Amino acid sequence: MSRGKRQKNRFVSALAAVVLAALVPAAAIAGPLTDKGTQPGLNHPIEASGDCSLCHGNFDAQLHVEPWTTWAGSMMAQAGRDPLFWAALDVANNDAPGAGDFCLRCHTPRGWLAERSEPPLGSEDGCGMLGRIDEPDNDFDGINCHLCHRMMINPSPPAGEQNVYTENGQYWIDDGDCGGQFEPCRHGPYDYLGAGESPPPHAWVYSAYHEDSLICGNCHNVTSPLETLIDGGIDTGIPFPIERTFREWESSSYSALGPGFVTCQNCHMPDAQDDPVYASSFLSNNRTGDMPLHYFVGGNAWIPDVLRQEYPNLGLSSELTATRNLALDLLQNDTATVDLAILEPATAGQPMDVEVTVTNLSGHKLPTGYGEGRRMWINVQAQDGNSQLIWESGAYDAATGVLTHDSQAKIYLVEQGIWNYNGTNECDAADALDRPMFHFVLGNCIAIDNRIPPLGFTGGNDPQIMPVNHSYPETFPGSGELVNYDVTPYAVPIPPGVVPPVTVTATLHYQTTSKDYIDFLFNEAIENSFADDCIERSAGFPGMTRAEVLKGMWEAYGRSAPVDVAADVVAAATDLDGDGFAPPADCNDGDDQIFPGAPELCDNADNDCDSQIDEGNPGGGSSCGTGQQGVCAQGTEQCISGGIQCVANNSPATEQCNGLDDDCDGQTDENNPGGGGSCSTGIPGACSDGTLQCNSGVLQCIPDSPGSAEICDGIDNDCDGGVDEGNPGGGAGCNTGQLGVCASGVQQCTGGALVCTQQNNPSPEACNGADDDCDGTVDENNPGGGASCSTGLQGVCSDGTALCSGGNLICEPDTTGSAEVCDGLDNDCDGTVDEDNPGGGTACSTGQLGVCDAGTEVCQAGAFVCEPTTAAGNEVCGNGLDDDCDGAVDEEEDCALCDPADTYSLPTQTSRLIIKLIATPARDKVVAKGAFVMPDSSASTPDTEDVTLLIADEAGEFFSATIPATNFLPKSGGKKYDYKDSTRPYEFGGLRQG
Repeated sequence: MSRGKRQKNRFVSALAAVVLAALVPAAAIAGPLTDKGTQPGLNHPIEASGDCSLCHGNFDAQLHVEPWTTWAGSMMAQAGRDPLFWAALDVANNDAPGAGDFCLRCHTPRGWLAERSEPPLGSEDGCGMLGRIDEPDNDFDGINCHLCHRMMINPSPPAGEQNVYTENGQYWIDDGDCGGQFEPCRHGPYDYLGAGESPPPHAWVYSAYHEDSLICGNCHNVTSPLETLIDGGIDTGIPFPIERTFREWESSSYSALGPGFVTCQNCHMPDAQDDPVYASSFLSNNRTGDMPLHYFVGGNAWIPDVLRQEYPNLGLSSELTATRNLALDLLQNDTATVDLAILEPATAGQPMDVEVTVTNLSGHKLPTGYGEGRRMWINVQAQDGNSQLIWESGAYDAATGVLTHDSQAKIYLVEQGIWNYNGTNECDAADALDRPMFHFVLGNCIAIDNRIPPLGFTGGNDPQIMPVNHSYPETFPGSGELVNYDVTPYAVPIPPGVVPPVTVTATLHYQTTSKDYIDFLFNEAIENSFADDCIERSAGFPGMTRAEVLKGMWEAYGRSAPVDVAADVVAAATDLDGDGFAPPADCNDGDDQIFPGAPELCDNADNDCDSQIDEGNPGGGSSCGTGQQGVCAQGTEQCISGGIQCVANNSPATEQCNGLDDDCDGQTDENNPGGGGSCSTGIPGACSDGTLQCNSGVLQCIPDSPGSAEICDGIDNDCDGGVDEGNPGGGAGCNTGQLGVCASGVQQCTGGALVCTQQNNPSPEACNGADDDCDGTVDENNPGGGASCSTGLQGVCSDGTALCSGGNLICEPDTTGSAEVCDGLDNDCDGTVDEDNPGGGTACSTGQLGVCDAGTEVCQAGAFVCEPTTAAGNEVCGNGLDDDCDGAVDEEEDCALCDPADTYSLPTQTSRLIIKLIATPARDKVVAKGAFVMPDSSASTPDTEDVTLLIADEAGEFFSATIPATNFLPKSGGKKYDYKDSTRPYEFGGLRQG
């Protein structure tokens, strides 16, 4: 086994508990810029890497995957020999004296931990480092085996410090005795617990930290110890982020646990897949698929090749070559993709729109890491059909190292500057002479950072890693993740007369060190009189500044030749005639009237490029005359062989019955075409058979025989669909030879012959003066008679019995009339009952009082009653009579209502059901007695005159009211009237004429 790498998770501080308590790191303080993590002055110095090679290198001559062998040529191993580092260190020390100590901690950690980066044992310029730079196993070995495998998470850091850091090389080094073995533990990814596994012969301890990306953060986050970040002129207080490769990875989807989780080691130290593979020369513990290759491969393919040629005494030619080749492989296969899209055809004399999409495949920004002089750019070239370059963006001159900054050039880089350096109140990344500046330790602002984010990048608002002066959209609105690609548009000018086809090539280049950076370092050294390089070589000292050494190497070894990372080539369709289309869609690129969708012309050419010529009859379709006769005279203009011709719509044909000259001989329907055959006319009877005849262009069936008047012969003579209809020859009366009503007949045409048909059949005898039952006797046995009936007479003569007489039923009265008597019947059948008071007229007494007692017998309802001669009325004052029949004569109470001096005559009034009187205000009661009887002398016909009443109220006071004629209501039996108000009855005691 067994390795914690399979856990694939972030090493947490709890795991530090496995570290032995005896592993106590040193706590010395070296200086103000590097006072975190393990400080110089170790109990156990860092051993030379050559010691490790005895077991971990040069034992597999076939595979060359041993840990030391793969590490030896890496930039980790050569971090202290990189000539670019030493030239930049001089600038840092010049900008901030003593700052070199900060840089040496990562690049020469063996010398730094041995106190050789500061006085008294050394200096910040690295001149105190032990060994020659072009020889192995000394302070210039960079991050060596013993350093890396003694790194740990500190289980008990000093007060105020963290147990792990991810910036500025603030690593913790195990400096204790490993379990009493008198040396520190080597920390690594194996626990040797698997069956048959053999532990190493030196002190060791399992470390999940070495499988975690945290360990890479030690050096791959670099933060300025001197400056804070200024954003738009505002000091954010954030220590200035010089490099943020680890933080970029942390903000990508690769750092999230799950299927897409990828550590730094997964990419830069992939596991060996050969079988078997071993980590040591003991050839035990086969690590197939479980041994990280120590290539630490990155994007720097130039420096390994420089060191291979400059420092042959290292004896690492094959190792440095392998590193260069691995860097090229990583750059060209796992770094980015380029996709070129041509958005329109190449049209001579016009720009052609092109888009180039660069997609970042790495786990951090592209490019990342040390920003000074490091850049990527897109080179776009357009060539004509003769492979001649007609346009280029991002051109690079390999002879001079100059990259052309044309108006459309896209260069991916980060430019860190100094705020207001030139008095511009901006982030100045160039000096007053417009020369690019690279002051590593003085930078405090970011002028531009358009580097492409990694997949799932969430640092879009993080001021330490966010894009600056360039915008990357979110993967979708609100996702919080920026896209990992960049799309750059180009307008490629196409010259007139270009030879097709135009081919466009987009290439993404990566360069480790630019001419701008080399020139800056050189100028700084000259202008500031930097001392000559003090680091010794096998041949002695260079006798020149480090910047001069670097520039010489740069010019001698390809000027850090750009690497072609990815490319795409597309042949553009070329539109030579400027019609907006190019071959193959444009089938004639020499004629701007011929292109897909162009209107087709009658010119014997394929104008619309649909592989058809003159289709759709272009220019034709109009009517025209051919000069021929008949149906051949009318034609249509047709496009034929590129010209318009009048083509007859019809050719001569056999004459048909259609009113046309089908054979174009000037005659229409001659010789009865289609006619002569027998046919059915569709007419019934004698007219049904016919012969076909062409008439007015239509074949008609003409009857062979016309119709005639219908006769009684069983044939439809008049061709109307009916046979012998209308009783032809019939209708005359005839005698059937029978009796009674059965003797009468009519001549009827039946079956083609006249027959005397009986009109009536025998039926029950009816009272009609006829022999209905055809028995020779008329109206026998009183048919229909004998029933009770009404004679139509009045009174007792109304009832009778039906009798058939003279062929008619009559009602014969059962009783004849007599003289009228008082019995409630109409005895004399005159319509009046007991008229003329039969038996009455005798005087009688009614039994009432006053003038109402005298009466006369009157026949009423078949009996005699005594009817008063005089009816009760208003008491008349002074006549000595009981006028109101109340047993009192001229009583005072009633007489008070009378006005005997007045006389009156009453006009005829109109009667109504209700009489209403509007009472005088405050007169709420009226003494009301008596009734008004219209005098006999007055007219009986109502009129429309009003009457005024004089009415006494309860207090004896009089008031008058007018009664409209419409308010009188007659009582039954005479001319007596009542009067009523709508709410109370009134009676009146006197009238005066109104």
